[in-house]
Amino acid sequence: MTKDFEAGVDWLLKMQNVFSCKEALLIWTLLKADGVVVTPEDLEFAVTGRRFTGSNVLNVHVSRARVRARAMGLDIVTVRGSGYRIDVQPSSSFYSEARAIPQQEKAA
Repeated sequence: MTKDFEAGVDWLLKMQNVFSCKEALLIWTLLKADGVVVTPEDLEFAVTGRRFTGSNVLNVHVSRARVRARAMGLDIVTVRGSGYRIDVQPSSSFYSEARAIPQQEKAA
């Protein structure tokens, strides 16, 4: 297993009491992008394993994840015409853990 996969599994297991599986995958994918915009197509594939269908599925997952993430100091931002990115608020207790995830992967 790669370090990326192991880190992802560990993080998803920690978050299973906070987010649904799909929400956790969505947030994990955005955190891995480290502030870079993720297209709806890439995000839906990461979350559902299917190519972008143009349905409302992704919007529903983003909407639900946005509410729970905001409580943890994470903001899922819609970038019009491009996709989504996640901003981690420095005042959040989640800040150090969330910022460490992409940095660990870059070092690998």
